[in-house]
Order: sequence, then structure tokens, then C-alpha cells
Amino acid sequence: MYGFGPALRAPLAAAAAVATLGTGAALSPAAGMAGGGGGSGEKLRKFRPSMPLETASSIIDESIKLARQHDILPLAVVVLDAGGQIVAVKRQDGSAVMRVDIAMGKAYGALSMGMPTTQLRERLGGRPSFMASLTAIGNR
Repeated sequence: MYGFGPALRAPLAAAAAVATLGTGAALSPAAGMAGGGGGSGEKLRKFRPSMPLETASSIIDESIKLARQHDILPLAVVVLDAGGQIVAVKRQDGSAVMRVDIAMGKAYGALSMGMPTTQLRERLGGRPSFMASLTAIGNR
């Protein structure tokens, strides 16, 4: 939520809170699917995502809707799963060249540190090298 005014912080924080629900990835049997072990009878298992695509898409769409309502410059939104993998990305028309990279760095930094970017800024504002390192890690 770094860089958003007070009117957007609460709704975006709520969207981020939704993103943290169901963070445990688990295995569940995929019904009726035989394993490729040459007739070994093993069943394939599929991972249950920690962040379903439908939820990630809703978070992105709501974030962009709020940005438009509050006349914020075009932005990019990145949603990561609990393991830091990209689930969904959307970049508004007219957004700056590095917006996706910045959004990825912020998302990864917030996930890695376990706190929203506004809190990171407040706690680590006096340590610009550390903040730059978090952003660089996010752009892996």
C-alpha cells in the first residue's frame, strides 16, 4: 500500500488480508487420475493452491477499480501465493515501464517480511539499503 493515500489504504489492506487466507499448500488426491508409473496404480495428486486464481483476479480488479475511483496514476498489481510465486499480474494501460517490476518487488518484500509495505517503510525508512535489497530480491 506504499504510496497510496489514506482513502485507499483500508480497502487495499482488506484485499491484502484476503490474499493471506488459506496459505497452506496441501496435496489432495485427484479423483480418477491414474499415475504415469507404467500401470503402477499410483494416483496423481494435484496441489491445492494457497492463492486461487479467481481470488487473485478479484484482488487485482478491485485494486484497479479503487485506483481509478481515486484518480491514481496507472499502476500494476501483482498477487503472489504463499511460496512467493506469481499467481496473477495486471498492468493498466499507460502505466510506467517499470511498474510491474516495482509491484513485484513490493509484493515479494511484503510477503517475505510478513508485513504491508507501509509498515515496512515506517520501520525501515532509515535503512534505504535494506529496502533497496528487498526490492532487488523481488525482481529475481
